[in-house]
Amino acid sequence: YFFTEAWLNANVSDTELRFTNVSIFHLDRNSNTNPCPRRVGTLISVKNSIYSSLLSISILFLEQIFVNLRFKNQTFIVGPVYIPPNIDKSNYKLYINSIDEIYHYHPGSNVILICNFNLPNIKWSRNHNDENIITLLCDSNSIESTFVNALSCLYFLQFNFNFNNKNKMLDLVFCNSVYLNFSVIDSLLSLDPFHSALNISFVIDKSSKFYFEETFIKF
Repeated sequence: YFFTEAWLNANVSDTELRFTNVSIFHLDRNSNTNPCPRRVGTLISVKNSIYSSLLSISILFLEQIFVNLRFKNQTFIVGPVYIPPNIDKSNYKLYINSIDEIYHYHPGSNVILICNFNLPNIKWSRNHNDENIITLLCDSNSIESTFVNALSCLYFLQFNFNFNNKNKMLDLVFCNSVYLNFSVIDSLLSLDPFHSALNISFVIDKSSKFYFEETFIKF
């Protein structure tokens, strides 16, 4: 399980979460590492049958964690992140620097990013003739365009096309190597109108080329 908004703090123990037979990794709300008024924390839980370990990164200000997973002779790095709305744009640059650091110390890794960037002006569309062609619709001068272009330069493709109840796509999932399939599932907790629960599945060792196409709209 991946939670981009865990809402935990140091007073909540892992046993209180009532997960069984799993390893739990979480970054709790902490005003010392993030002074933003809206701090939510992130969490990953991994079955004990899968090898998992927490990765250290030098950028501590953001609410993000990265966990290394090994199964079927492959290594995956998964990382949920939460960036609050209306925060300084420099935080998005810090996040790109985090991914650069992961690439530097873990070259050739399969990386899956589960993200709540709070960038509601991003619009995605899938080409009906070729599902590998993804179109991004946004203002060319916007932070959305700059940020997503930076991720695409790192060979990431966005796979989630499920809108929330407000017809926005706040929850984004990027991957640099494997082909993902998505479905919306019942939420573990009371339904959040902004964030649906997502079921992520992927096929290992499937060869597929990614194409990224951009369309800019001047507002």
